[in-house]
Amino acid sequence: VAVAHTHGHPDHTSGAFQFEKTYLHPADETLTRSYYNEKARRWLLDNVIHRTMPTDFDEGAWIGAALGEVLPLKEGQVFDLGDRQLEVIGLPGHTPGCVCFLERREGLLFSGDSAARSSMWLHAAESMPLSVYYEGMKKLAAMEKDLTLVLPAHGTTPLKPHILTEITEGTGQILRGELVGEPF
Repeated sequence: VAVAHTHGHPDHTSGAFQFEKTYLHPADETLTRSYYNEKARRWLLDNVIHRTMPTDFDEGAWIGAALGEVLPLKEGQVFDLGDRQLEVIGLPGHTPGCVCFLERREGLLFSGDSAARSSMWLHAAESMPLSVYYEGMKKLAAMEKDLTLVLPAHGTTPLKPHILTEITEGTGQILRGELVGEPF
């Protein structure tokens, strides 16, 4: 059993230590590893994970957890799950190594944090330029007619595939100066 991640942020990879092998795009491995040390994991527990933990949660084990073997994800790679196949679609932007997983038979796109009906988070220190994200979104929007559902990691899910065109058009408007947002 292995786990494959859409990107390297800790809200997606902090449990990867529970698996012998974890798949991650090489461009995000350094990011993920930066959250596997006592100081970073203590900070995550105290400042990011604001929920009651299960009674059997071992805080010391979680804080001291070590990341196992990291295997590279690459564009076009296919995971055969028996009754489903998931294809890796690269979409750098939110992080340099962001990917989505496409299940072509049923038209399901597992978009991670790359396409959702919520704010798009571009972090100054770890995200790609908006123009890079835009190019990836154009690729996804071109697949829209072949999709049934978009399944993001956060926010409302599932979404209708037209969200991909909406995001692409909005991103293009921002890049052309037709829409102005407010940094948060």
